[in-house]
Amino acid sequence: MVTTPIDPRSVPTINLSETELAEMQAEIDAGLLPPDFIERHLDAVDANVFGIDAPKDKNGNRQEQGRGSSGNQTKQSIDAYKKWGRDEPDFERTVARMEKELVASDARRKVERDAARKGRRVL
Repeated sequence: MVTTPIDPRSVPTINLSETELAEMQAEIDAGLLPPDFIERHLDAVDANVFGIDAPKDKNGNRQEQGRGSSGNQTKQSIDAYKKWGRDEPDFERTVARMEKELVASDARRKVERDAARKGRRVL
């Protein structure tokens, strides 16, 4: 029996172990939990990690947003990846992609800054 209180409508505070997931599946099979309970739980975990309003890709996976994400890349994020991600597969290709995203993000931020400055009064 699952002893952890889980409500997919609220933000979960735990990650489930394989044993807990198996117990949940057994309770679903027994009809004690709704058939989509695990899916709803995992969606609630994703909402907790990425934010409830995070955009989703065509496969339904939530997308990162904010500073350091692909759409808002930062030099600090790239430096951290270079320091700690050396053993990742496709390291060089990932660094090249991140640097390309940084150029695009910097250009977009410059346009936004310039537009904001034009809207301000200089006293």
